[in-house]
Amino acid sequence: MRWLVVFVVFCSCATERFVKQGNRWVPLSRTRGQAVTVRVEEAKEIARVSDFRRRFMADLKPLGGGLFQKYYRIQHADVRSIQTIINNNRSRKGRCVIYSTTNTVVITDTKDGLERIAEALERLDVPPPQVRIKVRVVELTTSGLFEYGFSYTQDRSKRTSLLRRMEGVLHPKSYLDSLKPGATEFQGATFVLKAGGKHAGDIDILVRAFRELGDVKIHACPDILVAQGKMAQIHSGQEVPYTTVSVSGTTVNYGVQFKPVGVTLEVTPELVDYDGARLRIKAEISSITGWTAPSQVGGVSNPTISKRTAQTTVYARDGRVLVIGGLIQERLVLSRRYIPLLGDIPLLGYLFSQNRYESERSILNFILQVEIVTPLKREVPRKPKR
Repeated sequence: MRWLVVFVVFCSCATERFVKQGNRWVPLSRTRGQAVTVRVEEAKEIARVSDFRRRFMADLKPLGGGLFQKYYRIQHADVRSIQTIINNNRSRKGRCVIYSTTNTVVITDTKDGLERIAEALERLDVPPPQVRIKVRVVELTTSGLFEYGFSYTQDRSKRTSLLRRMEGVLHPKSYLDSLKPGATEFQGATFVLKAGGKHAGDIDILVRAFRELGDVKIHACPDILVAQGKMAQIHSGQEVPYTTVSVSGTTVNYGVQFKPVGVTLEVTPELVDYDGARLRIKAEISSITGWTAPSQVGGVSNPTISKRTAQTTVYARDGRVLVIGGLIQERLVLSRRYIPLLGDIPLLGYLFSQNRYESERSILNFILQVEIVTPLKREVPRKPKR
């Protein structure tokens, strides 16, 4: 009957949480009338801390007089900061010597002082919090192109007049590109109008027109791992060369440097915890809009670069999605070439000119997802008071 009672008691205690005190595990008691609970990760942290202190105190070198010497190689923290922490926790007899080349400290102190130092080191000499940033860059671009040109020929060589022959050619660019060796044929429409008369001679009017519409989606899917306080930069674009000029006496020196142009995203985790991270984000889009006039020194012409920038600081939870949008760019370009006088005639002037309309509209969106890889460590719960 006694064994049966013990078995029942054991089953009733199977769901209770335990904590290690010294060399034995004891159940957590109630403190101030409230049940004390420990998470699984906190229990693992307690075991890890105990293991760290045990290993730290295991290989002490006795020096006599109650002093011991410990060689400790710093793994993650800055060696100067660790020296300050050790000096704040050592006893009056203790001392600390650092070796920056090997990232090692030599500590001489009593056992009590070394235990306080070990407790400080296990909290501070830890890997820095890290965040994995998953970025999806989506650019939607809508472009349009419309151009037309004409060819006009009037032949009055068989007539007696002052103006025997007249020709005017203003072909669209797409048609001229199709005439290059190996190029595809002209894809637009061609209209030929022919007129003749006793006094006018033979007149041929040829009109070519071309229109093009396009939608483009550019996707970039980089993933990058970054530590707290460090900046992660993602750039997609090209390097644009520009010329620098310097004058030394009568000598002109030329140099070439490069400017990044495209899409740039900078993300800096300012604070990382278990639930998320506070991020400082800067998004920038740059493009070439033209070229400067040649300078008086050296005749150098450099590109003109336009920028669009968005910057913010937000708190993103672990696994949640953050969207940055609103970076819109619109561009409309009209190029017109025409025959003087004839091209200025209202309505009729369209038959004596070549026009090219280019329009482009782009919308850029950044989609970010934060994944906490190495969070800040939780405070280890203190042992309950009895």
